[in-house]
Amino acid sequence: MRKDLTDILLAFALRAGVHELVITTNGFFAERLMETVRTFIDEAPGVLRVAVSLDGLAGAHNEMRGSERAFEMADAAIRKVEKLSRESIRVKSVINSVITTTNIDSFPDFYRFVRANYPLSDFAFTFVRQDARDVHGLDSSLLWDPEVREDMLPNRDKCMELLDELRDLESKKYLMEWRLKVREYHLRLLQTGRPVVRCIAPYSYATLYPDGGVSFCEVVRPFDNVRNCDYDFMQCWTSAAANHQKKKLSRCYCTYPCALTGSMMADPRPVLEVFNYRP
Repeated sequence: MRKDLTDILLAFALRAGVHELVITTNGFFAERLMETVRTFIDEAPGVLRVAVSLDGLAGAHNEMRGSERAFEMADAAIRKVEKLSRESIRVKSVINSVITTTNIDSFPDFYRFVRANYPLSDFAFTFVRQDARDVHGLDSSLLWDPEVREDMLPNRDKCMELLDELRDLESKKYLMEWRLKVREYHLRLLQTGRPVVRCIAPYSYATLYPDGGVSFCEVVRPFDNVRNCDYDFMQCWTSAAANHQKKKLSRCYCTYPCALTGSMMADPRPVLEVFNYRP
């Protein structure tokens, strides 16, 4: 956990005017994290979402995270965040899960466990986003990780069966249907190797790396560094180097969940598909 995390959050909230921030954590160093959250509540406006990564019941999660205490630590962190969320409406608890070949069989039971044990937490899940095989229409030299490794994604039929089972488990039907639709588009992109929506990342997203590097998407290498622009982000964003990367990304499409979800929200077709759903 970064020692300057509190300072970073306050800078975004107080100087940049960001109204909603998200911290993603594996649950380790929970007490330090809670201190950060309390400081944010006391000194900054806006909402802070604390997203704890929890990928399954104890056996699956510990295996995936490579630690015998991973589940224990994540569980304790979620309960601490939920406790703070009762004290302040500006703190929101989120659980993030990644579905792989390791946990797909037990995921329905895990889903029931989450709903029964963490009533104040939003629950977001996605299929594993893999390496270069999930990115299309882009020169691999631009990728952070151009290598192809072990395939951790279950076969498509098994993934679709899981989505159908999760649909039956959820009471918030339309919210669940949207999340399932994003996962279905993920699988469709991989099956067809074709874009499912036009990606808006080159025009609406930015990734700022710890060393100051800037890119439009976390799967590609930075096009510049804010240090080269005297920390003027807009100068960096509108530079010749930025426009050059935008052109290279104009036909790119991948399974990066944030970009895929945002792009689907900007396209009326998947939105209408969800509105037309009848539970």
